[in-house]
Amino acid sequence: MATITALPHEILHAIFRSVDIPDLASLCITCRTLRQFISDNHILFRDLYLQRLDEPPLAKEGGDLDWEEELHRLVKLERILDYQNVAEKTPHIKFVDEVVKSFTSTANGCDSKNVALLTRLFNGRINKEAFFCQSTLWSRAKAPRRHSYSTTFEERQASAHLHCLYGVPILEPQRSSFSYPYPFACSIVYDLRNYTDGNFWGPFLDDGTAAVDWERLEAVMMVLGYNLKQFTQLTGGMFKPLWTVPFSGVSPDSFFSLPLSSTAMPNPPANALDPYNVTGSYMRVICFLDFQELYHYNFPHNPGPGIPRRPLDTTEAIRFLVMELNVVDIQPPGEDDGQELPVVYFTGLSRLLEASSAPGTNTNSNIRGTVRLTKQGEVRWTTYSVYFGEERWKSEGIQVGGIRSARGVFGHWFDKNFSIEGPVGPSAFWKVTNEIGDMGSGLGDHMDGEGNDNSDESYDEGQDVDDDSQDDEPFFGTIITISLS
Repeated sequence: MATITALPHEILHAIFRSVDIPDLASLCITCRTLRQFISDNHILFRDLYLQRLDEPPLAKEGGDLDWEEELHRLVKLERILDYQNVAEKTPHIKFVDEVVKSFTSTANGCDSKNVALLTRLFNGRINKEAFFCQSTLWSRAKAPRRHSYSTTFEERQASAHLHCLYGVPILEPQRSSFSYPYPFACSIVYDLRNYTDGNFWGPFLDDGTAAVDWERLEAVMMVLGYNLKQFTQLTGGMFKPLWTVPFSGVSPDSFFSLPLSSTAMPNPPANALDPYNVTGSYMRVICFLDFQELYHYNFPHNPGPGIPRRPLDTTEAIRFLVMELNVVDIQPPGEDDGQELPVVYFTGLSRLLEASSAPGTNTNSNIRGTVRLTKQGEVRWTTYSVYFGEERWKSEGIQVGGIRSARGVFGHWFDKNFSIEGPVGPSAFWKVTNEIGDMGSGLGDHMDGEGNDNSDESYDEGQDVDDDSQDDEPFFGTIITISLS
């Protein structure tokens, strides 16, 4: 009777492709023959990897990938996520963040094995709490009587980053040991002390490097997610819920263009030099406080450096906009930018969706801005809202998931002159289609940012845009503004 060691290598390969990865280590110690067959068997390791995960772009391009090391990382990740309690899991936040980021950054745009695996691994309450709820926001939301696990700055950033990649804001307490997180997220977004020259008034660390502050970005996602959920409920389902699919649209090239309408204008000439795929139509959502409430929340009392303001459980206004953007110029990156890609300049129009304006009120604005890489490789968007040729509102944001991702750009909007009294608020926008069409036409059916795919005028950030048609300078215009309390 033939033994397994006497089988041809092709049959052994077919058998071992069906073995659980941890069991290969056990097979290696059974005998020398099996150890020699398994050790450094790159073809076997590659097949085992591709059974479970998407083929990374590096491998598709013929690059050299250490398949065995990648499998070891996968096994370690699964082992950590199988631990039974939060205290065992949290020391591994940074490793988990690194692996999850590598999986999302190499995921296929659709039918992704990576996304399916991550969704399954993070489906349980304990893993969500251990890895998505360890930032400063959540530390503040823990009831005082509960022990708070000690985390470093890097671990808090990693936890917030994981929550942003997960993409579904955790709005309900995971356990009774947590308070509702929304008021704590709100206090981060509307504390005017968090807007400084060092962070460019955007979701960046306060060190002038434009490195992303994932804790601030997490707070933006939480505030917008809460208000969108309230809006969906109060409008009787007129708009479908947003951001409900885990890890959706957070990989490069996950955006797929949808047809806008039969009246869409022909696409402008493709600009092959634009790596960000800017030209097209976008949905945008912003929130803000009543100006008096924002002022009284911040002034005159100052709790002192490093001491957060009280939780803010309040009523916000929510507004939806449609943006049409066109690339107008492309320049080499500056010394403060990431050097891998150019800086793309764009102009366009913005209009409020389903606007119910007072007679004589014009709700349009011009838009201009830039897209560039940070030195850390994140995609940074800067926009200006222009009235009468003058820049009025500015926003800074980061495209979660990287270049050409479907998830969208999250960040802050604020007064272009950086007024220390505001206004400020959270903002997100995501691409719907590469087409430029009738503003608002068809876009209401494509509210989600979860991914399903020009002008020869030169541009600089100081140029004026013809805006003679505008009659006033609205506070982002007039649209559905509802009580969300």
